[in-house]
Amino acid sequence: MKQKQIVIKGKLNHKVIELIKEYYAVNRKHEIEGFIYSEKDLLSRHKNTQLHKKFLSANYQLVYTIDSCDLCFKSFDTSIESREHLSNYLNATYKLCNECKSFQLAIQFGLGIGLDGDIAI
Repeated sequence: MKQKQIVIKGKLNHKVIELIKEYYAVNRKHEIEGFIYSEKDLLSRHKNTQLHKKFLSANYQLVYTIDSCDLCFKSFDTSIESREHLSNYLNATYKLCNECKSFQLAIQFGLGIGLDGDIAI
């Protein structure tokens, strides 16, 4: 799983865009991605500023490429809304593409048969 791009919706000033990019900047080492800055680092520099308020109200999403769907084994892209969403996604038992997710949910609700574990949303 790797970060593909940051999609910013609407008009934002340059400093807010830079803060979003800084907040989600990743470093890759041996095929493992990690955020360069912690939330604590960025909050200590920007908390209670106008820039931070605009950052919190900004509309953006991250696009991640998943190497393999856990059912059909095809790679796919998924949208992530926040670091918390990313953490929940990474910790889910199954990561399914949209087609397999729809199919699995139809089986689960129609027949009551589901996968044993969490499906990433």
